[in-house]
Amino acid sequence: MKKPKITLPTKEEEAAINKGIAADRDTLEVDNQWFAKAKPHRGKQKAPTKIPVTIRLDEDIVDSYKAGGKGWQGRINNDLRGSMMHSATRDSTTGQLTLKKRKVRVRDNPKNSA
Repeated sequence: MKKPKITLPTKEEEAAINKGIAADRDTLEVDNQWFAKAKPHRGKQKAPTKIPVTIRLDEDIVDSYKAGGKGWQGRINNDLRGSMMHSATRDSTTGQLTLKKRKVRVRDNPKNSA
């Protein structure tokens, strides 16, 4: 693979670029001192790593969770965990969780019952 040719700006172009940067009030000139103080946006995950999945949910359910703002996926996760724990038993010697089979009542989707 051939390396792309890099063309550096001329002195005039460089001056025009720097003038534009200086005129932009939202521009921040960062130096080594700034980088030394900078902290990473996100550190190591504290909780066990979650896996990405694709799941189909009724639109009204997703809308309801999203209406609660940021963290809606975590709230779904917590609700699913609560439902799972509600139907689980823990072995007192091993600590192993066993899920009980349970009957699930399926409600009609309000959008389907028109």
